[in-house]
Amino acid sequence: SNTIEANSSTFLMTNMTPQTSELNQGPWEKLETYSRSLARRGATLYIIAGQYGERGKVKNKMTIPSNFWKIVVVIPDKGNMTNINQETRIIAVDMPNTNGIKDRNWRDYRTNVQTIEQKTGYKFFTNLNQDVQKKLKTKIDTR
Repeated sequence: SNTIEANSSTFLMTNMTPQTSELNQGPWEKLETYSRSLARRGATLYIIAGQYGERGKVKNKMTIPSNFWKIVVVIPDKGNMTNINQETRIIAVDMPNTNGIKDRNWRDYRTNVQTIEQKTGYKFFTNLNQDVQKKLKTKIDTR
């Protein structure tokens, strides 16, 4: 919902991390725009994002990540989590936090969830049936 409370609980300074302007204004933004277009066409999106690695520090305090990743679970027709199955579309990307990529397409950075798990140590889709988990974690989006 678009309430002050919802925005306040989402946009926290502790949730911020340094991202190059080339990444932020390039493929990352293009994926955000594409995701919004899916939502406008009636899809429900569950989005998980984060970063890993280190390419330096800001003021010797804040880590500058080497990569940013995002997982978008696309459920058509205003569905919800109960509609997730082996055919559910999963968009997973792993993008370098570098310059020189502003004109790149987000699709250039597609990967699978399993690879993001290996690079981050996180585990995703743990509440899903094992067969569904395995299928969703290993597929790479082709649309």
